[in-house]
Amino acid sequence: MERQVQDFDQKEKAFMEVAENLPEFFWIASPDGKILWLSKSFSDFLGMCSTDINSGGWKKITSKSKQFELLENYKNCLKTRKSWRETFYLKGRDKKWHCFMVNATPFSNGSDRVRCWIGTNIDITHLKETEEQLKKSDTRYKCAVRATQDIIYDWDLKSNIIVWNDALRTKLLHKKYPPRTRIKWWQDKIHPFERDSVSENLLSAIENKQSEWTMSYRFKKGDGNYANILERGRILFDESGAPLRMIGAMTDVTAEYHAVSRLRNAKLIAEKANEAKSKFLASMSHEMRTPLSAIMGFVELMLREETDDETRKEFLCVIKRNGEHLLRIMEDVLDLSKIQAGKMSIKKERVDTSNLLKEVCDLFKRSAGKKNINFKTEISANVPSFVYSDNGRLKQIILNMVGNAIKFTEKGHVRLRLNYSAPQLIIQVDDSGIGIAKEKQEYIFEPFTQADSNIHNKYGGTGLGLSLTKQICEALSGKFRLVKSSPGSGSCFEATVFAPLCKNTEKPDDVKVEEKVNFHGLKILVVDDIKDNLILVDEYLRPTKAMVHLASSGEEALWLVSENVYDVILLDIRMPKMSGFEVNLKLKSLGITSPVIALTANAMKFENDKMKKAGFDRCITKPIDPSVLYDSIKALDIKSKRTRNEKDRGASFDAPLH
Repeated sequence: MERQVQDFDQKEKAFMEVAENLPEFFWIASPDGKILWLSKSFSDFLGMCSTDINSGGWKKITSKSKQFELLENYKNCLKTRKSWRETFYLKGRDKKWHCFMVNATPFSNGSDRVRCWIGTNIDITHLKETEEQLKKSDTRYKCAVRATQDIIYDWDLKSNIIVWNDALRTKLLHKKYPPRTRIKWWQDKIHPFERDSVSENLLSAIENKQSEWTMSYRFKKGDGNYANILERGRILFDESGAPLRMIGAMTDVTAEYHAVSRLRNAKLIAEKANEAKSKFLASMSHEMRTPLSAIMGFVELMLREETDDETRKEFLCVIKRNGEHLLRIMEDVLDLSKIQAGKMSIKKERVDTSNLLKEVCDLFKRSAGKKNINFKTEISANVPSFVYSDNGRLKQIILNMVGNAIKFTEKGHVRLRLNYSAPQLIIQVDDSGIGIAKEKQEYIFEPFTQADSNIHNKYGGTGLGLSLTKQICEALSGKFRLVKSSPGSGSCFEATVFAPLCKNTEKPDDVKVEEKVNFHGLKILVVDDIKDNLILVDEYLRPTKAMVHLASSGEEALWLVSENVYDVILLDIRMPKMSGFEVNLKLKSLGITSPVIALTANAMKFENDKMKKAGFDRCITKPIDPSVLYDSIKALDIKSKRTRNEKDRGASFDAPLH
């Protein structure tokens, strides 16, 4: 039973937190009527938990003469899935009988299936006692009316005069009300939207000679606000069956109503959060699959024996480019403040248009070939060699446009054209694919929408490509539109972005940073529990002529430090048994002053500050960029720290590296 409660969604948990702080008793039951949870106040009153009640304990706290009727009514409620309202007595821990008014409501997830029942038990013992007193003595009735916290009334059905108790003034703030009012005064205070239904329901109860009447409605208070009222009245008839009077109580249940409203709001918030999460994950899936597909595809090609070295080198360049593109997407994902604000970072950099076109061509040549699609690229003579824009975003636009065209084209062609009309770069993609019906074209730019449900079944996808492309174009001060399309004849899309001419046509020299790095004489310890990461860092450092030791755990690292003096320690943060934080603390406690650089896969902006507070000298984010690694090591004051280590530790360590 506890496990079922633990499985509740956030909305049920929010309800429980609210319910625990209210004076009324609350409970939650499963669709078949099993009690799953009781509010603490209810459990304390009964002296039982939900398990006790489900195990037959309910029979000990209910009247034996009423148990069969009570059980049948409850079963009928579960069967019909209608709200259950009933009044009965329960025996509390104090061995006394208390009268409760129970109200159980079924809750679902937007379908016909009941998810759970949420109920409230309101102790109306004082109302029952009041009714008994009214029968015995009018004097005792008046005393009880003055004492109760509810709004008690006595309505003379012949004169239509209502006598109110003092709670109308104290509870509903009608401080200047007359002690006696006509029925119209009460009717005028009911909310206009509910006035007719309340009056009709009440008249029906009187005409049908019902002994009791219950209804909920909003009632205007003296301060102008509306209170949520639960009214329960008893109708008295004379011997001939003519209605004489109605005595009842109006209970202000605004707090309970707000509790239910908070529950509903919590449900809406949870649903919106879940929807946002789903959209976010779908968007990231769409964005990451394209570069991942290229990386995996070109790795597969490199593994073929017939691939020569020159071709492998070209493939490696493609893999590197797509890896960088994937890394950029991940960095955007991790910048949560930017995502929540709905902002998109835009760079202004020099873009090589011919190289951009070549990269896209290389990426889609293989996928188009598999489908026997004639994929062509055309670049107009007026397109500048270099423009100012965001190279990554431009590539993202073209990838989405061409990717969509190839995806929805079974045969024929896909053409990518680049044109220029200063200062706008114009990108057009047309295909001979399935096309889009005219009545569906207005919806294609909505996120998570495809022209036809059959399209998703056949081609898959999230329906995010066109929406994302449109947003990126607008962020680049441009537009994205459907030029033309018809079913069976293909489509043509056009993107225009602001891309002013770049007059600097000189290409930067390709400089290999590692050729200029020389760490000869430095002794470096690399600690990481992942073998591939150790191999990678070792390969990065090998050309620098540094002496590198590798450790696959925190324990092994501490042992190596006890036997060697290291100029730099590269320490992975997340490791089993002993984390990087724990290893660094141990090093400090041993008096090791060698600079320690943290290696972490957490790329959040606050990570550097966190590492500095933990005592690390620097922090490098994975995947490790060799140039960042070299710069981080060069930035350390290695010589002075190494000399201090040797002096402090004396003969217990190896001799100097030289």
